[in-house]
Amino acid sequence: MRYIVTLLLLVVAVPAWAKWVEYSESEIAHHYLDPDTIRVKGDLRRAWELQNYKQRREDDTMSARSYAEYDCEEERIRIIELGWFPEPMAAGLPLWGSNGLSEWRYVVPGSVAKNALKIVCGH
Repeated sequence: MRYIVTLLLLVVAVPAWAKWVEYSESEIAHHYLDPDTIRVKGDLRRAWELQNYKQRREDDTMSARSYAEYDCEEERIRIIELGWFPEPMAAGLPLWGSNGLSEWRYVVPGSVAKNALKIVCGH
């Protein structure tokens, strides 16, 4: 039951009219952020992100959408919610998802996460 509720929350949590702005490209995906979803609480910021894969993955996903929390002072990130989708730009019903805070991990200089941190934290 918890799994079903999680999936439903992922579907409705970010509306279809999200203003995805591409901020980075890697070998495997284009990376987007919705700047309208950035929420500030002290040195912490939260925002919705989307990874649009260049090729369909073995698990049949074409995109992933996550709600991430950034620690601007310590330059760390953790994932709050994550969902994988069968179509580009988080379209279609999620194939699976998870919620709950992941462990904090430090952002690596020159990484996709560092590019997102710069935007979310205004660095």
